[in-house]
Amino acid sequence: MSRSKLAWMVAIMMGFQSMLFSTTAAWFPALMVDRGIDPKIAGFYLMLNQFAQVPMTFIFPVIAGKMKAQRILVVIVSSFFLIGYSLLFTDYALMAMIFAGLGSGSAFSICMLFCSLRARTKEGSIALSGFGQSVGYLIASIGPFMMGYLHDITDSWTSGIILLFVMVVIFMITGIYAGSNRVVEDEQLS
Repeated sequence: MSRSKLAWMVAIMMGFQSMLFSTTAAWFPALMVDRGIDPKIAGFYLMLNQFAQVPMTFIFPVIAGKMKAQRILVVIVSSFFLIGYSLLFTDYALMAMIFAGLGSGSAFSICMLFCSLRARTKEGSIALSGFGQSVGYLIASIGPFMMGYLHDITDSWTSGIILLFVMVVIFMITGIYAGSNRVVEDEQLS
């Protein structure tokens, strides 16, 4: 798998999807509290973020499975994230959490589905899944640390929110490539 550009794009996409999720889960309640929201309400908002993910994990794989290429879905998912993170600059924290949740749920399901769609064989799917998740979760582990570090050195959440936008852009770029109608076995033969 390490010689396949497609496998790397799936892995990096998976990493940034997980990075967005883990950074949101780790830091959004603190961000909300720093903005004056009661800690209980901030926890409730995070719960809503998690609940917003659930329907997307069922809806997006069904839609994606009926398409030859899923690039447009990656753009839609990225839009959910971008809307959610943009709303963090406003007083609409509740809507920010819901849109970020819609993005997380749909992004996770598409990443998992790509392990099957981007391979022709069962063996290829297993190998892609193992490679994608191993590399992806290694990448993802950096996100919460980076957000906390940026907050510590700037004493502001603005740089961390900008970091989230960067994560979304990388997710989208790699996802557009991974969402094309191709399989890893073809790359390994060429």
